[in-house]
Amino acid sequence: MRADALRRREALISAAREQFLRHGDTVALEAVAARAGVGIATLYRNFPSRQDLIDATACAVLADMLRVAQVARVGFTNNAEGAWRAFVADLVELRLGSVITALTHAHGVEPAPQVVEAQARTEREVDIVLDLAREASLLREDVGLTEFVLVVAHLSQPPTLRTPDVLPAFAPRLMAMLLAGMRPDGVPLPTAQ
Repeated sequence: MRADALRRREALISAAREQFLRHGDTVALEAVAARAGVGIATLYRNFPSRQDLIDATACAVLADMLRVAQVARVGFTNNAEGAWRAFVADLVELRLGSVITALTHAHGVEPAPQVVEAQARTEREVDIVLDLAREASLLREDVGLTEFVLVVAHLSQPPTLRTPDVLPAFAPRLMAMLLAGMRPDGVPLPTAQ
């Protein structure tokens, strides 16, 4: 792929991610194209269907999560608590909640193989970080990957799609509450139903 074509594709994925964050998964593709600074025909040349764009955006989100987990994993060797806090903060900063919500409401469509593969790689790396946090007594033994991702996604999702700028003011305090609640010295959790 030519460099200019690659830049346009990346701009479309970035715009889609932003538009999913602000407007949910029903955002008009014309709005995505406009935000990327390209025409709708360019969008459709790169992504023949809405699902193709959703899949590419999902892969980008998962790649960001993977990168954050890899950085945290390395950080645990020098400063476990600092790496753990940075890991959670970086995931919150990715604003995963709204994007994940948009990407998982793909109208019952099975994810593409590349999304499944990216998710598996990311989950393995995040699991390693969770294990390191448990070993450092920073995470309860009974908090699993799914619960962790759901809590971080919820924390990083604005209360409504109309108020996406509210979250940054509360994120540090909410993150501190989250980290304190996940420590192993806390009250036992009820089992999932």
